[in-house]
Amino acid sequence: MQKLKISKIDYKKRGKMEGIYNKSAEELLNLINSLIVFLDSNGTIVLINKKGCELLGYKKQELIGKNWFDACIPKEKRKEVHVVFNRLMKGELNYTEFFENLVLTKKGREKIISWHSTLLKDDKGKITGTISSGEDITERKKAEKELKESEEKYKVIFDEAAEGIIVADAEKKNFISANKKIQEMLKYSEKEILELGITGIHPKKDLPLVIEKFKEQREGKITTAENLPVLRKDGKVIYCDITSSQVMIRGKKIMLGFFRDITERKKAEKELKESEEKYRLLVENIPQKIFLKDSNLVYISCNENYAKDLKIKPKEITGKTDFDFFPKELAEKYRADDKRLMETDKMEDIEEGYIQDEKKVFVHTIKTPVKDEKGNVIGILGIFWDITERKKAEEELKERAEELEKFNQFAVGRELKMVELKKEINELLNQRGQPKRYQID
Repeated sequence: MQKLKISKIDYKKRGKMEGIYNKSAEELLNLINSLIVFLDSNGTIVLINKKGCELLGYKKQELIGKNWFDACIPKEKRKEVHVVFNRLMKGELNYTEFFENLVLTKKGREKIISWHSTLLKDDKGKITGTISSGEDITERKKAEKELKESEEKYKVIFDEAAEGIIVADAEKKNFISANKKIQEMLKYSEKEILELGITGIHPKKDLPLVIEKFKEQREGKITTAENLPVLRKDGKVIYCDITSSQVMIRGKKIMLGFFRDITERKKAEKELKESEEKYRLLVENIPQKIFLKDSNLVYISCNENYAKDLKIKPKEITGKTDFDFFPKELAEKYRADDKRLMETDKMEDIEEGYIQDEKKVFVHTIKTPVKDEKGNVIGILGIFWDITERKKAEEELKERAEELEKFNQFAVGRELKMVELKKEINELLNQRGQPKRYQID
């Protein structure tokens, strides 16, 4: 969920507050995947975003100017909630930033919303309204209730978990229980696993490492022991990441071990590493042009086809900018587009002009921001290809369609004139007492 974090802000008056939220601001709010609603001190809805309208089932114009409590709070709760809100507006109650309550949709369905709200004040400190960000937690609350009501469901979750789970005595190192998934992974029954213990489900030669990792987990030094060999009943060795969690049950320290089989992942990683050169050759030889720029819009690399267009070798592009290859006007456009995409963190799929062999052609371009492991935008990646012939074909089809439309209009007009002429002939024959010559629908 995206949260709108807004500090307490003083506004001189409600009119000024409304004026601040211009069209672009509303568009930004509409991108947030949470219900955002602004209420004035009377509880009137000043602004609500797209997600809010979708969640409540209303169109925006159906809510703006309406009283929030009359429109969106269940009748049996309406008076109580409204009284609390009015007291808050008067400063009679301590403000609660986080809270939950029921809302009512247009179709009469009740939903539980988790709210994060902020009071709005004018420059004199008078409370003028609220801005609230809400998340629909109806399904989550329902799930919590169901889990609480049935202990048996905990057992189902344990047995049907996607990961293998073993419950062990942290001090004695013996196993207490094992779920179905770990039984499938090791090809043992639960009884057999409990009898084997830690030393029985790992290869003997790897036991010193396994016991050392178990000790580190028990002491809280590590949470996950990665890439540990595990011995199955059929003698085959698989590899698992084992994540531990410790709990105290009746004064006894219990360890939960979550086994994730990474055997196939290890195999895939090996194959991926072995085929790295193949992928590099693929990128270098595909007909599309590919380039990579850093956050300063300086080229880092490109593939062979793009380098050919620029009449350079791929390695020569490093450190260059668009100004080194394109007319100033076009280079400025490319750089402005790249900067905008990095600032907005959005991918763009466009068709645009491009200079190739000193001729203008049309290309289909896809650009996307490049991020580091922390999610920070550190550059721009682009791929494009020539669509000049397609554009020419589209233009020819358009011209042909226009010609056909003109011909159709001419043909229809001629047919209408023939019908009118037949009507006139039938009328003359009728006046002379003769039968009609043409049957007209």
